[in-house]
Amino acid sequence: MGRSSCGTTWRSGVTPTRRSGFIARPLRQGTGVAGELLTLTEVREALVVRAVLDNLMRFILPAVAGPARLVPLEALATADLSVIALRNAAERGRLRAVRTPDGTWQSSKQWVTVCNASRYKALKAPRQRRRMDAVGS
Repeated sequence: MGRSSCGTTWRSGVTPTRRSGFIARPLRQGTGVAGELLTLTEVREALVVRAVLDNLMRFILPAVAGPARLVPLEALATADLSVIALRNAAERGRLRAVRTPDGTWQSSKQWVTVCNASRYKALKAPRQRRRMDAVGS
């Protein structure tokens, strides 16, 4: 490890002048060593891969799967139902879904339609009139 002119320690091989070409790898990914540095080209590649997978999940997989086939919840998310709302409904038992061995939730378009129809059922039902009985008689 080297030291910069201001006294901070840098990873060996990365000088303060070259530091702008690198970005620290997020700790959430859990890959590699904490504090490992990525080049900007690696970051761009990761963004392209993420965009391709997102498009596959949102557009291609639901169109190919059909209404009864199990697909990941990410593929069933819409503007009205986010992935988080679908996952919460699955965990609470409101959405019929299957949890795979790797921990992802899968459901079908039909099951999501049934869940969406029963959503806010109490608010959609007409309110019943209250009976106004004479309290004192």
